[in-house]
Amino acid sequence: MNDFDPPISFDEVLGKALRDEGMARVIASHPDFAYEFLQYIIRLPIGWEGKTEDIRKVWTGPYGKPQSWGACTNGAIKRKLLVWTGRETPMQDPKSHSRNTRVYRRV
Repeated sequence: MNDFDPPISFDEVLGKALRDEGMARVIASHPDFAYEFLQYIIRLPIGWEGKTEDIRKVWTGPYGKPQSWGACTNGAIKRKLLVWTGRETPMQDPKSHSRNTRVYRRV
């Protein structure tokens, strides 16, 4: 086995726990951003559909690390404020290189 071979087994429960722990640390290190992001999501009208890039375009609140956006979006999903519509669309920001991102609905 070399460094490029996949692991023989993968502990999905441990992997998810480590992911969640990492996201919690990102949120904890940027509490002002996390709070304002959650408030913004709460104020979105029920039925709103869009991507986090749409929020970023109009964001006037405090900023955290780039990872803060994903961690806080995941937190809003876990709180059942956002759900994935099942659709993806290319990002518009040139720095994103048109990679696909998920479209969410405010519920």
